[in-house]
Amino acid sequence: MADTSWTRDMADINVRIGLHNGPVVAGVIGHSRTAYDIWGDAVNVAARMEQTSMPGKIHVSEQFALALSKSPICHQFNCIPRLGVIVKGKGTLSTYWLEKISTAQNQTAQEGSPEIKRAH
Repeated sequence: MADTSWTRDMADINVRIGLHNGPVVAGVIGHSRTAYDIWGDAVNVAARMEQTSMPGKIHVSEQFALALSKSPICHQFNCIPRLGVIVKGKGTLSTYWLEKISTAQNQTAQEGSPEIKRAH
């Protein structure tokens, strides 16, 4: 196993994550140094979700939350609404914090949709 003692003095790392789903175009770019990349509105919206997230949080679009609600793993997550998030190039969107349900909560959760809480 590698020596990880050098990490003891490092601060915790908090990342922001943004998720969206939708069609993309993918391809290889470059000639002498190639790279694989993806493009499309779905990529841009995911980037905006990340940019408007907070450290240690997962910020998802409404489209992602609805797709998750139809997924076989949906009962493992809650989608907590964020009110009036202004997204550059998109305006005000309905977005959510994605939170994993604890094991105890998950055992009592019924099969089916994750709880997508609606703001009133």
